[in-house]
Amino acid sequence: MQRYVITLLVVMVLALLGLGVAPKALAWRPDPLLVLPMVFGYVVLVCLFLERAIEVFLSALRGGGADRLDQQLQSFDAIHKLDTEARAEFQALQLARADYRSHSRLIAQQMGLCMGLLIALVGLRILEQLVVAPPAGLQGRWFTCIDILLTGSVLAGGSDAVNKLTKAYSQLMASMANKRINQ
Repeated sequence: MQRYVITLLVVMVLALLGLGVAPKALAWRPDPLLVLPMVFGYVVLVCLFLERAIEVFLSALRGGGADRLDQQLQSFDAIHKLDTEARAEFQALQLARADYRSHSRLIAQQMGLCMGLLIALVGLRILEQLVVAPPAGLQGRWFTCIDILLTGSVLAGGSDAVNKLTKAYSQLMASMANKRINQ
């Protein structure tokens, strides 16, 4: 329940901020749907590079521990007869391996978000590609901050998430084309 109250407070503060700042509406590109494939293409490419870089860092940081746990699991299964005591040890080892993987995923997510934010900070951004010109002044700074956060988060989500977005876009375009043909 407390989370919902915090979310509601954030929404209310943002709404009041909107009233105080009175932001102007952004001018969209004439055909933003035509720009999206190019944007998605670049984002997928950057995501692939980012995922590979994270794999390299994570392998250097955590690879040895994972290998040791995997080796213990394999040797345990081959050496021990799984009586009640051995089964409990084996399950504890499996749990340790699952915890290790979970921690590795958490590190990868954090690295992905940090690296994604850095990439967006240096200029590769999604929202900026969809408007004619970013706004000026305070609204422009907010727009850039939100664009950096959004782009960094999308990049941190990885190429699989972007591929799903790309497929959804393709299905939308195909549906729109079919409607035009049938009219």
